Amino acid sequence: MADTRDFNRVHPDYKTTEDVRVKARDLYEGSDVVKSETKKATYLIQGKNEDTTDYDRRVKRAVLDPFVEKIILARQALLFSKEAKREIAPDLKAFEPDVDNQGTPSNLYFMGVAENAQIDGLHWVLVNHTRLPESGYPSAAAERDAGHRPFFESVPAASVLDWAVDTDQKLIWVIIKENSIVSRTEDQVGLDPAVTPAWTIWTRTEWIQYEQASKSATGTDSRYIETARASHNLGVVPIVPFYGTKRSEFSGWPVTRSVLDHVVQIYNKDSDLDWFEHLSSHPIPYVVSPTKMEKMDVGDGLWIQSGQGDVIQVAYLEPTGAGFSSIRASIEDLRYRILSIALAQAKKDSAQVQSQDAQREDRRMFASSLKTVSQWFEDSELQCWEIMAKWRGKADAKIEISYNRDFDDKMIQFTMVQALRGLVDNNDLTKRTLLELFKRYEILPPDLDIEKELEAVKAQEREAQLMMMNTITQQAGQETGT
Repeated sequence: MADTRDFNRVHPDYKTTEDVRVKARDLYEGSDVVKSETKKATYLIQGKNEDTTDYDRRVKRAVLDPFVEKIILARQALLFSKEAKREIAPDLKAFEPDVDNQGTPSNLYFMGVAENAQIDGLHWVLVNHTRLPESGYPSAAAERDAGHRPFFESVPAASVLDWAVDTDQKLIWVIIKENSIVSRTEDQVGLDPAVTPAWTIWTRTEWIQYEQASKSATGTDSRYIETARASHNLGVVPIVPFYGTKRSEFSGWPVTRSVLDHVVQIYNKDSDLDWFEHLSSHPIPYVVSPTKMEKMDVGDGLWIQSGQGDVIQVAYLEPTGAGFSSIRASIEDLRYRILSIALAQAKKDSAQVQSQDAQREDRRMFASSLKTVSQWFEDSELQCWEIMAKWRGKADAKIEISYNRDFDDKMIQFTMVQALRGLVDNNDLTKRTLLELFKRYEILPPDLDIEKELEAVKAQEREAQLMMMNTITQQAGQETGT
């Protein structure tokens, strides 16, 4: 009988959120990823009549604004402005300085988990255990000396392909896929390493590991071959989800989902504007004549064959008109919308004028959102420690986890200001837009005259430049003795 199992099958919720998750991760990782050979066509759209040479040149010149990274870092700074408090039984507390068996302390480890959850929408922690040798250990001391212990293992959302839940909404099983690189021997120097996919099925009582099987290897029609198996007495599937924005049980959305398309639009419009400016600085020559030109090299000069009565036109093709200002205005508007969402956590028309009460309500919504996420992280971490306690045979161990939920307006403002100032420093945002955002969200006084403020900033910059020039002149005079 043919084996109809397919361990690469994905859960419907996995499929629903996959595209957004991948996009959020790519835009967080930045230019290196979105400009890679496999991703460039996804994010930078090639024009219908654009040849490959021009498109590849645009890809090389393209710059991705780091909006997604800035939003994630700002939220992380708020969520972990105060360390989580952990009251853990002594038997478990011994693992707190090294929760992943790789030397990572608990606070740093769960900050990383939260960051990945916010980027991808979902991140898993597998509460694993080192393997017990067939002969076992002669004593508890020998077991301890050998490092036989439970540990937390981070599992990306992309790796947990499928799962099933019972009527109590608890997991019955999950499938985790991982690719292991096969070690190379001395006679394989210079050869690509072999990558072997493996699937591990965790249930409430055991785990089973499979690899792909060939008919010649098994002598049957089985698609998979079992490579390892072990039982446990936890009574639960030892994997815990951490959510960015919770969509449903075991499914989440990236926290930047509402701005991802804006970021991609800016990436393309910035590229268009850069290309227009490039063409304006290096216009393309064209010739209208009865005879087709063999080569047009304006640097070395042109030779054009003509006959009696021929009319020949030679000119440059360069973009002009309102296109430049239109794209610049569009880019500025998109940046404004992204940062409005980041500040208010609620998408609004950029032309909307809000009352002070509405602005305060926006910040209350943001604080409420952070408190909800903080509660999710707290609950998930508690589950991790409870499963670790079960591995130790101490299911009733005392465990209390408390995350910070003190998010006041001033803290939110300060963290967002720091993040947005970084965008101005990188020339990703103009001073005018920054001031307008701060004025709209009550970070600056509502009656602030932005034009006067910008003039004052320019005056300060001119004064600083003059002082610098005077200093340089005086130093030069001292060195020459004049």
